[in-house]
Amino acid sequence: MQIEEAKKALKTADHLAYITYPLVADNKLMLLIAENLYNSIIKTICALLNYDRYYKRIPVVPEDSDEKIILFKTEICKRYNIDTDIILMIKDIKAIAESRKNSNMELFRKKELVIITEDFSRAKTLSLKKVKDYINTAKILVNKADSILKNARRF
Repeated sequence: MQIEEAKKALKTADHLAYITYPLVADNKLMLLIAENLYNSIIKTICALLNYDRYYKRIPVVPEDSDEKIILFKTEICKRYNIDTDIILMIKDIKAIAESRKNSNMELFRKKELVIITEDFSRAKTLSLKKVKDYINTAKILVNKADSILKNARRF
């Protein structure tokens, strides 16, 4: 089930940020944490979209993750009263993931990961504090999605 996979990816990101990173202090772990966090968010969004598709509230679940996020923002957030902080976090994590795919250079500066685009026009930074904030916000989303899906399984 997708929500279980989302929980597992979030648990991995949480463990890496709060347990492993302080012990190892390797900045490259932030990339792995961000990747697990992104996977958790996408799987949570897919679970909610599939749930709404099952009950015929939306016509189809798109294949593209960008379209899934747009449909999530327009339909799911309104229906289930999902906070705007979660939408901003999704937007930031998505931008970091895309920047990482399109960048040629990643630097580590003062316990921050700096991802630089090819044309040096934009640089995304990722710190441990920011990652922990994202994890806490993602926990809210995953827990809310889990409660929505559990209420459906109860009947």
